[in-house]
Amino acid sequence: MPWRAARLESYTFQAPDLYVKHGYQVFGVLDDCPPGHQQVFLRKSLPPHGAAAAGTSRRARTATGKRSLSLRS
Repeated sequence: MPWRAARLESYTFQAPDLYVKHGYQVFGVLDDCPPGHQQVFLRKSLPPHGAAAAGTSRRARTATGKRSLSLRS
């Protein structure tokens, strides 16, 4: 079964805004966890299996036939 969403946890002293900029949505917050901060729960819907978005990584074969990870431009 293909994955439909990604989920992660962050804290306000880390960088939850970075994840929001990359398409994650906040679906929960725990106040004062740890004391003086918040624990933030984020999720992001993933494209259907086989649908590649521009700028995502993909596998490509090198001249030696080995696979390497590259970025689409």
